[in-house]
Amino acid sequence: MAYSYTNFVTELKERLQKKSDTKLITDTRAGAWINWSIKDIVYNNPGLRDVDKYDKHTWKCATNQYEYDLNDFVEYPVAHLLKLKYIDKSNSNYYTIEPYVGGLDQFDADYPYPLDLGVGIPSYYVRRGNSVELLRAPGSSEAGSAIWVHYSYLPKDISGTGTAVLTNFDECIIANAIVAALRTMGKKNESQEQKAFADLMIHERVEAEQDWDDIDQVADNGP
Repeated sequence: MAYSYTNFVTELKERLQKKSDTKLITDTRAGAWINWSIKDIVYNNPGLRDVDKYDKHTWKCATNQYEYDLNDFVEYPVAHLLKLKYIDKSNSNYYTIEPYVGGLDQFDADYPYPLDLGVGIPSYYVRRGNSVELLRAPGSSEAGSAIWVHYSYLPKDISGTGTAVLTNFDECIIANAIVAALRTMGKKNESQEQKAFADLMIHERVEAEQDWDDIDQVADNGP
């Protein structure tokens, strides 16, 4: 059975042997470490299935607009972009918008002002902070066409009886939260050892998920 927020807090304080601490290791602080731990796992592991989102409605192309705001995704904030697609207005053709080779620095060097290239169907994108820039910028012919966004979202904080969105990650979440707790307690060496332990545990859990995702793509045609 998955841990609730309350279970997480109780378990974390017990493992720290601070169950009765009301000064440093408070319930509120322990809860903050749990929520930090969940987000930290998501940030460091793009593509986790439990935070997978494929948005087909939020972004529409606008004439001469090459910047699109990731803050538009309010209910499910973007942690990592995985794939962008341009879908024409008839929904009959789509084009994958590829990450720009060389990243943001190369993009800036090659195209100081993207509109100088003209307009058309976007072929490439870069992420700049909380915005995405397209190359080319859509023109009037592309205006109103959808941009489908495949991404990992950042989960909201949990509380009370709420459970983590990450399935079968409870032990990873606790192990990672202990890292933050030990740092706060000034136990530098112990926190480093704990981080190595937590990272290995998370890596093994993520690797197992990826293995099953690969298996799920293979058709089972029977014996």
